[in-house]
Amino acid sequence: MLLSFTVASKEIEDFVLKLQIDGDDTFADLNRLIRKSCWPDAEITRPAIIYVCDSHWHPEHIIPEEGDYEHDSMADICLSDLLEDEGQRLIYDFDHEANRHMIMEVSKILYGQNVSEGRCLQRIGEPPALVEDEEPSALDSLLSQLNASALGALNEEEDDEREEESDGFNDDELDLEGFEISEE
Repeated sequence: MLLSFTVASKEIEDFVLKLQIDGDDTFADLNRLIRKSCWPDAEITRPAIIYVCDSHWHPEHIIPEEGDYEHDSMADICLSDLLEDEGQRLIYDFDHEANRHMIMEVSKILYGQNVSEGRCLQRIGEPPALVEDEEPSALDSLLSQLNASALGALNEEEDDEREEESDGFNDDELDLEGFEISEE
């Protein structure tokens, strides 16, 4: 079985990607194909998630790049296990923290045909840019230090105020020798 996908982005209106991959390949293979087709030279550190959706784009299956106790990983699931109809919809979540994704649709299924490796048939426009975690600037570091210093000063002031508000009783001054406890 040969699956063809059309991939689009709501961020970049003129971007369209057409992919073709074997149904016996895994969702991890599809993930690699999308990344290779969109961002060939990028070193991507954030894990992706693929959602297989119903006709209203509501997720029915969650397939994370790295599996957890609740979901199998992309490498554990063959495409043909969940994709069997033309028009089936998917969401490719490539930046979960920033809620950035592309939408996908199974555009064609050809039975009895296979390919040895997934391929990009067409790419129109530029894909959404990847935004990786940036190193904090010198200004960000300075602001963090100033905030920490200010918080430390506030905490010291609060401690001083609590001491002034106390009734003068000090635990260290308590002499326990004068107290006798009897059980009657």
